Amino acid sequence: YRKSYLHKTLNDETNEDSIINMLPDDLKEVIKPIEKKVGVQIRNNGEDSYQALPFEEGNYPKLFPLAYDEISTTTHENVVADEDSGKGAYQYYKDHPSEEDRIKRSLDTGSVSDFYWLRSPDTHTDHFAWNVRNTGSIQAQQSYTVEDAIAPAFCI
Repeated sequence: YRKSYLHKTLNDETNEDSIINMLPDDLKEVIKPIEKKVGVQIRNNGEDSYQALPFEEGNYPKLFPLAYDEISTTTHENVVADEDSGKGAYQYYKDHPSEEDRIKRSLDTGSVSDFYWLRSPDTHTDHFAWNVRNTGSIQAQQSYTVEDAIAPAFCI
């Protein structure tokens, strides 16, 4: 994710079509870059493992997809440990732990998104990533075959 098209689409302030540049100026001014980690597959002597690696200093994202551990108070064996920088779920998700609270709705119509991607890879297989379904449940799915939404987060 750190060098992905998605990261650039969200955060590239030199690209007028990036999501960050579509936000109102007064909001952009208060969004702070934040240190995030992302699960990265490491191949060593033919064996795969995953590690939570940080973004390069000075290249911290302002907008980011949430990680599994940032929206869930439960753990899963196929989630990279410490991808949330050891902080656990954001307070909102601790206070609202139900699946219903993870559902994203359109402000205009109130309709529910089919599902949205998290930045967490599924460590069980190298081409799956975690997403949140329209029911609010979290599941892993082939990440290269489906075009879905993202729900970028930010900190102020």
